[in-house]
Amino acid sequence: MNYEKQANDFLVKNDVSFKATRKKDKLMKDWDNEYHACYRITLKKPSEHISFDFHASIAEPNKCNSYDVLASITKYDPENFENFCSDFGYEKNWKNKRIYNKVLNEWERISKFFTLNELVELREIA
Repeated sequence: MNYEKQANDFLVKNDVSFKATRKKDKLMKDWDNEYHACYRITLKKPSEHISFDFHASIAEPNKCNSYDVLASITKYDPENFENFCSDFGYEKNWKNKRIYNKVLNEWERISKFFTLNELVELREIA
């Protein structure tokens, strides 16, 4: 399957434009304490838009396409910290609470931008 085509087809079907702009690399202390290529992502619908930073893989720092982003964004409600830790194998500590809060913030923004039907479709992009 051509995953990038699947992501682009989703964008076209739902009238969403995608833009990725390279920013300065960023040290990701919460993840692996390595520098990652950082991109500013903008998704636009005719009536609204959302922007956020996306950090590329160390293995492919110059690669950031619609598939990379759509496959990576949060598509499920992380619910509460305890469930989040259980679902993703995290220990319950302050560092992982910070990660949970970032995921929760992303979910809140993504779930306001995409409709429920679009979120269901997005879950198929993986």
